[in-house]
Amino acid sequence: MLYCVVNYWVADYAEGEGGFNLQKTLQDADAKTVVELFDFELNTAQHGATTIYRFTNTKNELGNNIVWQGNTYTAIPIKAEGYEATGNGTLPRPSISVSNLLGTFTTIIALLPDGLEGCKVTRTRTLSKYLDAVNFTGSSNSDADPTSYFRPRDIYFIDRKSIENRNIISYEMCSAFDLAGVRLPKRQILPDDFPGVGTFNY
Repeated sequence: MLYCVVNYWVADYAEGEGGFNLQKTLQDADAKTVVELFDFELNTAQHGATTIYRFTNTKNELGNNIVWQGNTYTAIPIKAEGYEATGNGTLPRPSISVSNLLGTFTTIIALLPDGLEGCKVTRTRTLSKYLDAVNFTGSSNSDADPTSYFRPRDIYFIDRKSIENRNIISYEMCSAFDLAGVRLPKRQILPDDFPGVGTFNY
């Protein structure tokens, strides 16, 4: 029987259009777990690299990291919420929280002089039954399908860090539209930059 071990945070999800018969699949007895996969993509302009870090809050049947479309997603406690659109005309500003107990994100941040601000975060959701065969006993899964996932993917950018302590790091994210016209990394403007004008930030 195919299954995934979910012993990490599991965020809520909203049903939407998918690349497969989503409603029927979710009602099937073998629908199994909804798996969330997160790609953190750096950019050269802000971070000096185009590295992609991949994480998930789920382990596979073997108790190992998830492999999806040939890419390995490290299993750590991670939770994303606030993707739902509201009717008041404002764009969602989701938050993403990651356990810092193992120091994984602290290590990443230490390598970046201006932190993760501006990092592109893509959330992909699929069902465990569609994961790569390598996730299962005997590396066998007749249902493996790298094209079956919830569409559209959720794509946001890290705007600011809201919490950082020994246990957790949380970020607030925004859409590409909210980033328009913003130059990062942000810095403080001093009076010497504009004589006669007080200190302010941008």
